[in-house]
Amino acid sequence: MAHRFISALTTLGAVRRYFGLNQKDMALVLGVGKAMIGHIEAGRRDLSFALRERLRPLFHRLTPPQLGEAGDEELPATATAPAPDPLLARRRFCQLKARVLRYQLRPLVAQAVRQPLAAGPARHPGRNAHPRRPRRQGLG
Repeated sequence: MAHRFISALTTLGAVRRYFGLNQKDMALVLGVGKAMIGHIEAGRRDLSFALRERLRPLFHRLTPPQLGEAGDEELPATATAPAPDPLLARRRFCQLKARVLRYQLRPLVAQAVRQPLAAGPARHPGRNAHPRRPRRQGLG
């Protein structure tokens, strides 16, 4: 299956990209359907206040871009290219670490989804929650 590009331009996309979540996992975390995640990322729907609040703890864990990161300034013309072998080894290590972290994240996502359910569903006072006033009797 081909991997699709995850837009980091939206808050939701940035969180999904940072944590390596697919739309299904993100939907489980936020308690919405997978289609809703797709609509939000495509710009067809906006993040509701409730979804923004559920996303806030994850968003605050994102690392801000560091000032003066590599790529911001140009390299001098005399700079030589780094040797590829250490970079390839580092890339393989990072990919393995990411795979392990995604594996460890799955039970945590499942636990986060079950946790609100363990507390029981939110109770909304139904139609019969309040006692009715007795009907007025006629004057006669």
